[in-house]
Amino acid sequence: MLIDEAARVSDELYRSVRPFLAVADGDLWLMSTPFGKRGFFYEEWEDGGPRWTRFKITAPECPRITGGVGGGDVADAGGVGDGAGTGGRVDGDAGAVYGERS
Repeated sequence: MLIDEAARVSDELYRSVRPFLAVADGDLWLMSTPFGKRGFFYEEWEDGGPRWTRFKITAPECPRITGGVGGGDVADAGGVGDGAGTGGRVDGDAGAVYGERS
């Protein structure tokens, strides 16, 4: 099962689909940009332990992104709440994104 933009999916929906995996011994993939320090995606990323394999790919590392929104740089997209150009770091507010943890 693949959940895209998982940080924006409700915890209730996530909990309701987890049993589907047991029936078919399935795999679960969570993909997302950051959306605050809350919810199942954040909790699994930070505290999910070794049962998860984590891949972090920032916008500058993606070869398909060659320019920014409207011809600007990728970093120009930062501050819109999607983590673009910021290294994917978030603070406690949904949509607040910063380059590094302090």
